Amino acid sequence: SVINGHTVGVTRWSVAEGTPAEEAIPVEWTANTDEFGNYRFDLDESLPGMDRLLVFTSDHRVYGELYPAVDLRGVDPKGADILEPGVGQLDLTAGLLAGIDFVVARSETVLMVPMSDGTRLDTRVHLPSRRPEMSWPVLLHRTPYNLWGANSLFLRGDYAAVLQNSRGRFNSEGEDTVYDSDGWITHQDGYDTIKWIADQPFSNNKVCMHGKSAPGITAYLAAGTAPEELVCVWAEVAGGNFYHDYYYPGGAFRKYMIETWMSDNGSLHKLAEIKDHPNHDTYWDERSLLNRLSMVNVPMLHYSGWYDIVSQGTLDLFTSLQDGNTPGARRNQKLVIGPWDHGTGYTGTRVGNLTYPENSMFPENQSMAMDWFDFWLKGEDNGIMDTPPVRAYVMGPEWPDPDDPGNFWRTSVSWPPPSTETAYYLDRNGLLSTDPPTAASAETSYVAD
Repeated sequence: SVINGHTVGVTRWSVAEGTPAEEAIPVEWTANTDEFGNYRFDLDESLPGMDRLLVFTSDHRVYGELYPAVDLRGVDPKGADILEPGVGQLDLTAGLLAGIDFVVARSETVLMVPMSDGTRLDTRVHLPSRRPEMSWPVLLHRTPYNLWGANSLFLRGDYAAVLQNSRGRFNSEGEDTVYDSDGWITHQDGYDTIKWIADQPFSNNKVCMHGKSAPGITAYLAAGTAPEELVCVWAEVAGGNFYHDYYYPGGAFRKYMIETWMSDNGSLHKLAEIKDHPNHDTYWDERSLLNRLSMVNVPMLHYSGWYDIVSQGTLDLFTSLQDGNTPGARRNQKLVIGPWDHGTGYTGTRVGNLTYPENSMFPENQSMAMDWFDFWLKGEDNGIMDTPPVRAYVMGPEWPDPDDPGNFWRTSVSWPPPSTETAYYLDRNGLLSTDPPTAASAETSYVAD
């Protein structure tokens, strides 16, 4: 079938020649296929080396191919690819060339993967290459939300990407148990999926789970089942204690958020069970990752926001693992926390009615994650573990003067950062003071409406 809107690349042989075997060649020009699957290049014939060109597909949604019909080792052609015996150089400036056709195949495979009880879950596998002899570390994303395509950075970084809908969600079979099947309660779907990945020929037995919000929760829960193939985790705005972090913060039912989320996601059947346990009882103890820290033995990269709904849960989990006793997790945690809420992007400055300076943005969130993957899954010494474990934004006034405190990033070797405790006391006129009251029965009053 015709695949339109996909990218075809061209590079001069003189530019690509000598590229190291595992390094991607530069992509000099690209064109996208039209509705009929055709593409066109308008090239400057006067440039040197135009008589020897490499033509290839260059799109993470389809398997890469180097004309004539050499499968690439990854999304983009590498130095080793262009040395294949079947590769020829073309002179596109010599006039119209017929027959430069690519057998374009989508890089996504849709599977129904069986869990240990036979229930099958909708699973999408994206590979950088279709060469049968190749295997990669795997980035796993398990979610109750709709499945989208794989992140192009992952595939271009030579990772296999596996996306899966959790039990009872969308095309996945079984009953939606709202996270009880993702960890260790009713089923161990995260564990089973990691074991399934380890048995696949595309896997090199190293898996890292990742995700934001609900997919971050599934990553935390899977870590609590201790599959040996799980090497690391990248979790964003998620927590490990369902009672305090999500349903009953401070002991009060989070009515609007929970009922709205369950309604929007077709999970209201779980609401009565949640309301049957308003106190922190054994029901919640069984579901808390904080009670299974001895099972968590992997490095984790945690992202959170000061205005996030589970920011305290992220901090609690980071601290518990960083200072814990399991050798894989202890001193191998990273935390980034900025002035964000649950849905704020890292490259925005506005949160609710507040606007922070541009230095509050964190555009390197993806590159930091890739460094995390490369370090733990590939053993690349990229320096990510040489930096302090904590990176936190110190918030200040919304419209600061140059002399105002706050609105800067700081790093720390621990959380909370080393500090000197200072006591503040209520004072007259709504002020705080470091001086304790002097009167025997000092008091002030205000009207609360």
